[in-house]
Amino acid sequence: MPWNPANALTDFGSGIRRLLTFEEALQGAINANQDALRTEATPRQVASTPSSVATITATADIALVAGDSLFVQQCGINPLFVRRGTGASSSDFNYVLAGGGANDDGTGGALIIDDFVGTVSFAGTSVRYKAWKR
Repeated sequence: MPWNPANALTDFGSGIRRLLTFEEALQGAINANQDALRTEATPRQVASTPSSVATITATADIALVAGDSLFVQQCGINPLFVRRGTGASSSDFNYVLAGGGANDDGTGGALIIDDFVGTVSFAGTSVRYKAWKR
């Protein structure tokens, strides 16, 4: 709905009125409709079960369709190369996730891809990761 200045007047009492800025009016609408703005989705696991860690292979591509978000957590010690498209390698990638200090210590890199439709591919040497999409 377009911003309407007639709906953005604030009464401060004693006949004093002020026109709200667009940002003030928008924030008021957001505050009034918080429940309408909330969305919840259930993650869909693509790397085995939620409690397992998958060892990456050359065929570990993940297909994303419109509306999908992909989360990748690096669980190994070697770099994980991620490419938007097929054929990820250490010389052809969009992202590189740093390895942790030890396997599964929670200090490895993480990535969310939520603005891409197509195949996401991975490469690396003895890397470990978790990946799921929603």
